[in-house]
Amino acid sequence: MSGKRAGCGTIPGEKLEEALGRAVREGRRKTGMTQTRLAELSGLTQAAVSRLEHGRCMPTLPLLERIAQALGSALLVAVEPGRGVTVTFAAAAATGTAATGTVTAATGTATPASAGDPAALSSG
Repeated sequence: MSGKRAGCGTIPGEKLEEALGRAVREGRRKTGMTQTRLAELSGLTQAAVSRLEHGRCMPTLPLLERIAQALGSALLVAVEPGRGVTVTFAAAAATGTAATGTVTAATGTATPASAGDPAALSSG
């Protein structure tokens, strides 16, 4: 793919922290929120949000939960053999839940994510 984004932003070979950071950035931008506001709502500094969005740190699950709450979205992570890790922020809609941004790490390819798919929430 020579570095180009496909579908919902897949970049083959991308590290998990980069995929998580990019998902946070895309989710924040879709809500029109600034890094400063996201930092305030999630208990971070603006600099920490920037580092996270640029994939320079690996967020903890409690931090991802606070960010999801600040964005008013659920964070869905799916691990599929041979397809890598898919990170999706899903926001509640009037008629249910719709995927709002899917990012795939490792060697996977973009596929439409169904936020209501129980497999996306399966713990194993």
